[in-house]
Amino acid sequence: MKKTNVSIQKKKGFTLVELLVVISIIAMLLAVLMPALSKAREAAKKVICGSNLRQWGIAYSSYASANDGAFPYNGTSCPWCPAGTTSSTACVHGWNPGADLAYGNKVVQMFWDKYILKRDKNIISGDNNVLFCPTQKWHRSSKDPQGVLNNGLCGFYMLTSKASWDTGALPGGWNFGGERPDRKWGGDNWVTKKKLGGKYKDLPIVMDIKQKFFNGSKWDWYNNGIVVSSHARNKGVPEGGDYLFEDGHAKWYLNNEIGMGATVSGQWQCYYDIIKKYKAVD
Repeated sequence: MKKTNVSIQKKKGFTLVELLVVISIIAMLLAVLMPALSKAREAAKKVICGSNLRQWGIAYSSYASANDGAFPYNGTSCPWCPAGTTSSTACVHGWNPGADLAYGNKVVQMFWDKYILKRDKNIISGDNNVLFCPTQKWHRSSKDPQGVLNNGLCGFYMLTSKASWDTGALPGGWNFGGERPDRKWGGDNWVTKKKLGGKYKDLPIVMDIKQKFFNGSKWDWYNNGIVVSSHARNKGVPEGGDYLFEDGHAKWYLNNEIGMGATVSGQWQCYYDIIKKYKAVD
């Protein structure tokens, strides 16, 4: 019987050098792709933010149509309370004060429920919440929706129906300063507007949150390690913010275009006014 020699070829694997080369290539690809993916993710959040604000615009328009052109009342007491009432405990109707830019009184909360989003625990805790910019972390940092459900907290600044800042002290230590000649919109009194149209018809009604917190030694973009402004980038500094206008369009402004408008009890600086020398970017 003739014997046949069968050659058994040994299977060859990757060498250490080859593995290192592959790993290096993957690392370089990730280094190239990650910034692009991050930018795409942030761009998507900006689109969602603008979309949320436009839904606010539709809601404001619908509310105004049913209420003689008025915005939802968000002053320091309900419209049926005695003059000078500035707290929910003093108000016989239990309406919360609405001096804060990001807190709505009970009128505003009912407006949200009817025209924007019927609030419940599951919706408020979820990511798809029209009452918030998707980049706003501070107002959702507690993971407890009760601030939104019961106290009227939202993830935008509401820039209408505030009390007149010329009438004296406001609840919560709010100080809205006065007229500022370097501001595009001429100071702060425009946030007291109560109806669509009129003198301030071209000014915004809702915007992204830009604020700083005093941590005891300096003004900071963080509070307890959580960034406090929307659209934050390096070191918590916001890239800019979207503004919603009466006609329903949203417009983006860069960070250095947005000037300070108010302070709160020496703890917060709130930015919402536009500085004249900067040109707005659509």
